Amino acid sequence: MPPAAVICFIAFPIIVVASSNDLLVRLGTFTAWSAGLWFFSWAFAALSVLSLMVIRRRRREVGRAVMLHSAAVALACTTATIYLTAYGVIGIRLWAY
Repeated sequence: MPPAAVICFIAFPIIVVASSNDLLVRLGTFTAWSAGLWFFSWAFAALSVLSLMVIRRRRREVGRAVMLHSAAVALACTTATIYLTAYGVIGIRLWAY
């Protein structure tokens, strides 16, 4: 589950860079670009919290090193989610401004 959260986190700047040719039009109105940012920010938040829950339940099924690495990544993603939520980035609707 943590790799899915990381992919969503990486998708966010990729969308911004890919839409940079006409940034204000693509992100300032409701388009696939702005909806993608909204979707991937919510997906990142949901997958971060879900990954902590999955790691807690499955900690005995994998080796110790794998579990510790997965827990570190999940904790980092959840911390980033809390930080981004505090500044209004999670669930941002750029077309509404």
